[in-house]
Amino acid sequence: MHMTRATFLSAAAAGIAVAAILGDHELILVVVLYAACLALVWFTGIRALVLWARSLRPVPAVPRSEANLRVALLYCTADDFDRRALICSAAQDVQTAVFILDDSISVTGRRSVDQAARAIGATVLRRRERTGAKAGNINHALNLISAELDAIVVLDSDTRIPSDFVTRTTRILAADPAIACVQGVPVAGGPSRFARFFGPLVRSHARVNHATRARVGFPAFVGRGALLSTRALSAVGGFPEVVSEDLALSVRFREQGLRIVHAPDIEFAEDFPVDYAAFRVQQAKAAEGATEFLRETRLARKLRWRERADLHLETVLLPAGAAAGLGALASGSILALWEQPAPALLSAITGLLAVAPLLPEAVRRLAERRPQSAFAFLFAAPLLYASVSLLIVRHALAVGSGRPARFRVTPKRAVLLSPREAIQVLHVEFVWATVALVTGLCLGAPLLAVPFLMPAVVGLTLLISGRFRQERGDSRRTVDADAMRAPQTEPRSASAVPSA
Repeated sequence: MHMTRATFLSAAAAGIAVAAILGDHELILVVVLYAACLALVWFTGIRALVLWARSLRPVPAVPRSEANLRVALLYCTADDFDRRALICSAAQDVQTAVFILDDSISVTGRRSVDQAARAIGATVLRRRERTGAKAGNINHALNLISAELDAIVVLDSDTRIPSDFVTRTTRILAADPAIACVQGVPVAGGPSRFARFFGPLVRSHARVNHATRARVGFPAFVGRGALLSTRALSAVGGFPEVVSEDLALSVRFREQGLRIVHAPDIEFAEDFPVDYAAFRVQQAKAAEGATEFLRETRLARKLRWRERADLHLETVLLPAGAAAGLGALASGSILALWEQPAPALLSAITGLLAVAPLLPEAVRRLAERRPQSAFAFLFAAPLLYASVSLLIVRHALAVGSGRPARFRVTPKRAVLLSPREAIQVLHVEFVWATVALVTGLCLGAPLLAVPFLMPAVVGLTLLISGRFRQERGDSRRTVDADAMRAPQTEPRSASAVPSA
């Protein structure tokens, strides 16, 4: 409590200092900052609209060939085992080996894995040293089984592939020896209202962004729901053991001239983050993984310039877009304070372009004659993603300054947080809000602080509101706020256990 009080007192002092500085501020630097941030917002929006337009064009048919390949499912879990997802994925219409790559620590978690493995005839693989996160787990399995296989399907703990997934993807893989990966389309949902409302955006984004960029820019393996050639994996030395292992592996494939094919007619199911707390964990991991990849620029030096440009642009837009939004908010508020607000038309265009990546999903809901859902989505989704801007920026800055990126497992169960715990999770957002409010009060313009309060208000509402909590039938629990901020997959090593 004393630490929280000291933090907010420091934030109030910072607000007074900012007000003093702004009281005698030259606007030219603010105008330059505002223009630079708006330029990035505009560029991001226009790019999203161009990709959307390109996605509406007819997609060339993917060649297929009859295949009789030896395939294994690699199901990755680390104390987040989902028995129903495993059973669903294991029920393929062709003979397929199933390996459970278990990095779980808890005895209960391991026992559940072993029971499920015996029930479906799967093999459990565990390792002594849990290094390299998910990539290290898969590499450990490949070292044991890859010589017996032609291809593997990578599954996260919540991935559910249809029964004909292996049959359909192997036909594509067998059509061209240069194909290293056949990537399916994720369809996200979940047991909570939060997941069901925001989850469909994943499918829309995959079809508009991932599949279109696979044709006109850089094709990427997205980490799950894909068939991978073991020959190709051997050629590139396996999975790079980094947080964004999917992106780094995609680069290795392309540097070797190997193809990554996106199959728009092959879909798989997965869970969207079950609540806002889980969503923040997912976004923190994405920010750190993107920054780690950008820091290791040597990973993409051998790509063709078009692929390299598209890859770096897509990766940098996550942290840069969040920073640009915050920068535009701050500089625009300062200009308004000095009675130099942006023209209404400029603000309207900027707002439209800011939500451009969300328009395909909104239009899809309109096409399904669900206008209320479409407009609710266009209102709520920008607030959701804006509320994690500070989270993204601070995690990107931490890794950019040299801190190792951390692989976080997205929590699979909803949590109940008290207001105090929620404020602890959102401490940076509340510091930002306090500085803005004190600055506005000191300058006699408290209304200018309202936009800066939104991340804290939206985040707090979603963390403690019962509206988006997990519905009946799933357990609920209260967790420590620090654990919610940084759950790890590698807290300590685990002993090897004989295969089931």
